[in-house]
Amino acid sequence: MVKEKIKFIHLDLLRGISAILVVCGHLRAVLFENVTEANNLTFFKKVFYFLTGLGHQAVIIFFVLSGFFIMRSILESEKNKKTSWFIYGINRLSRLWVVLIPAVFLTLIFDSLGYKYGSQNLYLGEYSFGGIIGSNLFQNLSIDSFFYNIFFMNGILSNSFGSNGALWSLPYEFWFYVIFPFIIILFRNKKITFHKFVLLIILILIITFIGLEIFKYFFIWCLGGGAILLIHISRYLSKIKMKYIFSILSIILFIIVVFYTRTGATSFEHDILLGFTSSFLIATLADSNGVFTNRIYQKTVSFLAEISFTVYAIHLPFILFIVSFVDIDSLNLELNFIHFIIFITFLVVILLYCYTIYYLFERNTYFFKKKLLKLLKPLKRN
Repeated sequence: MVKEKIKFIHLDLLRGISAILVVCGHLRAVLFENVTEANNLTFFKKVFYFLTGLGHQAVIIFFVLSGFFIMRSILESEKNKKTSWFIYGINRLSRLWVVLIPAVFLTLIFDSLGYKYGSQNLYLGEYSFGGIIGSNLFQNLSIDSFFYNIFFMNGILSNSFGSNGALWSLPYEFWFYVIFPFIIILFRNKKITFHKFVLLIILILIITFIGLEIFKYFFIWCLGGGAILLIHISRYLSKIKMKYIFSILSIILFIIVVFYTRTGATSFEHDILLGFTSSFLIATLADSNGVFTNRIYQKTVSFLAEISFTVYAIHLPFILFIVSFVDIDSLNLELNFIHFIIFITFLVVILLYCYTIYYLFERNTYFFKKKLLKLLKPLKRN
């Protein structure tokens, strides 16, 4: 784990920024007036609303990053003939559950306390804050929803648990982790066997169960594999002294597409386009290890990357819990210097809370992984 993070230190920056953008988007939606209602849109206001509106784009980047790291790991294992799908499953489950299970319990705690002691109207759906939360959040605290979320079936058989709408993307990740090994095994060689036929039927059943709405984003996740190919292209171009042109063009193309997708309505076509350009950016950053290796920079971005998953998974119920104790109708703030300071202070408090939860749980992923391995080892066939 440590070697991977040092080797792709600039990708750590991308992970950390993406998580913070999601938090900033939700926090801005809760605290401030909608950009369409804002008067006197100064340059600062335009930049603020633009950056805090990049939450969806950040999640798409997460998908491509995930695909890059997972595919790279599996392809290396396949190359060395050391692939163990059992260990792969343990690694993926422990990585998700060590964050998801505490996130669901924390959602239950904060939503229950907020509903009982704070604003009930908030949890009954009176406020949507620009659509970041659904209607009647308290209904989503059912025992069925709890287990559906734990086992990655929210968005398929239930809504996301309680107020934690950010959990919508975790089933996508999980089912991508499930589907990819099937693809590898089915196309590993050209032999047609009964075993492959059974796997193909299971794969079709899985895709039918999760639905095309989730499955189509698997192709965006797979663009992370495109980044692996682009790294090799970049290294070839470095031999003919064109690597920097490739890098600059990749960054420019990514920025243009971010602007384009941010100013238009969200659509799958926009997401595909962003995923495609993200793969170029990821390849450029991954192949720039020797650029800007300042120690403080490395420690900072490594820290942000380490806590990014926890930050993403637990921040929203915490924000709504705090807001439930204030006069919600007095929010819808106009962006000015004082309110911006309040925003930054709130953001720091959120990150401190997230770090505390990270320290208790995600930081101990290896320990949890060993326990899960011990628990599930009897299921492994020898």
